[in-house]
Amino acid sequence: MLKEIPKIYRNAFYSCFLSSFIFLLVIGVNFVYVPFNINRLDLNESDFAFGIFIFGIFNLITNQIVGRFFIPRVGTKNVMLMGYSLISFCPFLLFYVEQYALFLLVWIPFGIAVAFMMGGSQTLISLIEHKTNQILTPLYQSAFNIGSIAGGALAGILIWLKFTPEYIFFTLGILVTFNMVLIYKLGLSKENEFKYEKTPFKPPSYDHLKLGIMLMVYFGSLGIIIDWSALWITKDLLAPPFLGGLVIIFFNIGQLIAKLMAVQLIKLTSEKFIGGYLVFIGSTFYFFSILLSDLYTIVAISFVFGSSISNFVAILIRFGVKLSPNNIPVTISNINSIGFSGFAFGPLLVGYSAENIGLTFNMLTLCIVWGINGLVLAYFIRNDQNKYLAK
Repeated sequence: MLKEIPKIYRNAFYSCFLSSFIFLLVIGVNFVYVPFNINRLDLNESDFAFGIFIFGIFNLITNQIVGRFFIPRVGTKNVMLMGYSLISFCPFLLFYVEQYALFLLVWIPFGIAVAFMMGGSQTLISLIEHKTNQILTPLYQSAFNIGSIAGGALAGILIWLKFTPEYIFFTLGILVTFNMVLIYKLGLSKENEFKYEKTPFKPPSYDHLKLGIMLMVYFGSLGIIIDWSALWITKDLLAPPFLGGLVIIFFNIGQLIAKLMAVQLIKLTSEKFIGGYLVFIGSTFYFFSILLSDLYTIVAISFVFGSSISNFVAILIRFGVKLSPNNIPVTISNINSIGFSGFAFGPLLVGYSAENIGLTFNMLTLCIVWGINGLVLAYFIRNDQNKYLAK
């Protein structure tokens, strides 16, 4: 598939893929060390969630600025370089600062940097797709899963070897800095950059709004399985602590395999089925597996669940670009801005319901919400296909 596109675009894809892998590797290590940081600063879950809230707010604001101002003026490569230069040592600072106020301040550049990085790379991937008529977003997003799995494994080894977190994240910061050389070498040169339309600010269209809300629901509830599944199976299902990571490992492996097979699966069926109906089917299976309360059944179905929902975001973004192909940077900016706001408000709601209602309730709710999300996306895609056929 990649061999079918021009070399300059292929290299640009590699720059996005490898950079995202390195970034998620760092984030994967960071997630595993979160309990250490909470204990170090004597925080509770709400204190930590407030930091993520600050991250989400600044990410939301910056997404709009990146898509409307920076990308049209400096291009995707420079936007990505700016993001990675800013984020290089944010994880290190989260583990180095001694005061809670400083800990919260670090989340501000963190949120800004991720908007530059993800906005630049996803815009570039969508533009290459539009230019070459190839499906690349699922393959690109598989870098997130590979990085997360590798980061979790690396963190386990580093914890076992008893390395100091400050040294670990300082070293990883240097790795992210070296990654900027990769982006500079492989990213699109100025003369090969796409021509972007400079657009004054206006509210998102109805199409962008509805897709952004669906993405917000997805990102807002993602923490239920990413952040809380280990506590859930050890507390509610009474699994031993060393099995706490089984759900997220099998979930990520399922996502990775399905993303690598996305093009073949879409050609075999359709984007409507893979991004919509399959999400509903997988969510339904997972819902009933949870009701069984059997650890090993739940772990096995976690793989199926991860596979079924893995391409939801990629297909949603591709559909959004299809609805407005003439202004891709603004499309990505609008959908991401609304979607990433889920990271701001979702953890607060999830934490509250976990504390006051229960972790199993959250997991069941996740299945219902994601299942509905899948059906709604399938409905929107079908309506768009019907409009096209009616012309």
